[in-house]
Amino acid sequence: MQSKLKELLDKYIEEYENLKLEYEDKVTKSELYKELLSYFDNSYDDLENNTFCIVLLLNSIYNDNIYEKEFYKLLSRMKNDNYNKVNEYRSFSLLIRRDYNKILEELESLKNRIKRNRNIVSSARRAKLSFKYNNPIEDSRYVVSDLKVIISYYETSGVISSKEAVLCINDIDLYNRILATQKSGNKDEEKNTKNIYNEIPNILNAGYEVISEPEVDIERKASLDRFTNQIINTLKYTEKDKIIELLDSYRKYDLENNEYNYIIVKILNNYNSELIIYYQLLLEKDTHALRSNIKEIIKDYYINLNKYLIVRDFYNKINDFIIDEEEEDELTPEEINELKVTKRFIYSASPSNPTNAKIIKDIDDVPKEYYDTVLDLINKFKDGTIAKKEYKKLTNNKRLIRFSELKRDQVRIVLKHIKDNIYNIMGVFVKKNNNDNTMYQTMANRIIPDTSTEDKLNSQLELAIYTEDKLADLVKEKGRKGTR
Repeated sequence: MQSKLKELLDKYIEEYENLKLEYEDKVTKSELYKELLSYFDNSYDDLENNTFCIVLLLNSIYNDNIYEKEFYKLLSRMKNDNYNKVNEYRSFSLLIRRDYNKILEELESLKNRIKRNRNIVSSARRAKLSFKYNNPIEDSRYVVSDLKVIISYYETSGVISSKEAVLCINDIDLYNRILATQKSGNKDEEKNTKNIYNEIPNILNAGYEVISEPEVDIERKASLDRFTNQIINTLKYTEKDKIIELLDSYRKYDLENNEYNYIIVKILNNYNSELIIYYQLLLEKDTHALRSNIKEIIKDYYINLNKYLIVRDFYNKINDFIIDEEEEDELTPEEINELKVTKRFIYSASPSNPTNAKIIKDIDDVPKEYYDTVLDLINKFKDGTIAKKEYKKLTNNKRLIRFSELKRDQVRIVLKHIKDNIYNIMGVFVKKNNNDNTMYQTMANRIIPDTSTEDKLNSQLELAIYTEDKLADLVKEKGRKGTR
């Protein structure tokens, strides 16, 4: 079994037995009360003669000496003419009678609970024996109904979650069918039943990963959202083998990496939202009233899940940026000459904070002894004195078109050629054995500043001067300390 069902049945039977013990204890106590109160039905002058019996009953009922002391106070007041004997007597006896009436009410309540639960406990015992000896549940219609009452009781009282309750119901609903297919010897039917049995647990235990959307230029966001909605609506009617073709068709819009990934991630997160809705539907009690409801939900869930997995695999492939460090692309004479040309830089930044380039944040994760290396690589590439071995084209992935990197030791500065002698610096990181793919993916998903007009280009070039001054100050303040 994949649920807490057996544990719940044990718990319910134990609670029922404890209920019966409590009932018997209160029956005994009620008899003691009756006997005790019989002494107060006589004249109060007889109380002293029955002191021993009364005290014994008081201590047996209350398990302390509080009422014993109060009783002795009562006897003392009876001998004192300053007290009203009738009132004192009546007051004490009413106190006892009030407790007795409370016990009678509790007895009635326990009696009704035991009576109501008797059949349910019987079903729980029968189910336990069936599970123990691997036998089918007889009279399953009534027994299963009673078991669902137990599950609902523990869900309502907070002992189990809604998810755990659904798993229990799944165990009950398919228990007899699983046994029947195992004994029939029909392997196909047995396999099919096991698949059905595992469907709900698979859904409820599935993780739903919400991927962070890459940042995009706010001026282009509306168009990207329109593309996303077009794809999402088309995917509803698209066969599985046509999904990649549909996604690929949007490459024609000459989107940057971060923009294309923005679309794919929004599609994935839309599927995630759909899958969560199916999950929530399975947790609703009304859903389980009809088996056909569950079948329809499961069917639609797996249709969406299969499409999600196809898109997710596609996303992984287009963002697989493993760079072969051993592979060195030969530079053409043209490219060697380009290295010697003076360059101009612009820098990736968040749309919400355009004056704070990504490289400034990146530098916090770079060991201080590499600060000078970062600044030196940028300056040498900028003035055309970079060594050939310190420059590498990133050509192993079709999503890294016009991307390259500056490298020395473990330092990697990722950049992209925009046009003419203008390059965008995506960011910097220190290469480690386990961070290559993640860091190249991070860099490739960053925003390329808009340089579509002369004014926009000049604005970015001015921001670059501010960024480079800030970077130089950081190297001067912190980098030098790291090399002492």
